[in-house]
Amino acid sequence: KKKKKGANEIVGQTMLRGKLPGCELDYLGFGDYQEGAVELKTQWDTSADTNKPRANSLPKAIKAPHMTQLAGYWHLSGLIPKIVYANRLGYVVLEPTEDELRYALHEISMACRRREKLMKIADDAVDLLNLTDPHFADGFVWRDLSPSILMQAKELFGRT
Repeated sequence: KKKKKGANEIVGQTMLRGKLPGCELDYLGFGDYQEGAVELKTQWDTSADTNKPRANSLPKAIKAPHMTQLAGYWHLSGLIPKIVYANRLGYVVLEPTEDELRYALHEISMACRRREKLMKIADDAVDLLNLTDPHFADGFVWRDLSPSILMQAKELFGRT
């Protein structure tokens, strides 16, 4: 049965899969709500002291890695997505412009094409890793990994 728009229904996580411009491999994402039209990002407290928690601030603009994520969802769904940043005190809803989405889509497509080319010339996974920079200082990528996984990654990249 087809659902009508405005039916006051919430659709949870949706798989979005398809080609980005100029790419051979599929882009795969999981939009949080409404077929990728709404993305939720929680901003956790910054203090480890549970007696004096400090709410992480809510951004005034869409963060760069989230903008590229939204651009992929926009390209695949045709819907201009909104992003909701929420902390324990409140939330903010931000919506990118089509120009911002076009720019971010160009950036993510170029990055994906570079990765595809690296994958084509690499002999194996270790060779591929040696052709890339792991950016271990980037907390966004590496912060939530268990210490054993991080150690394995550093060994693969020859950074022990």
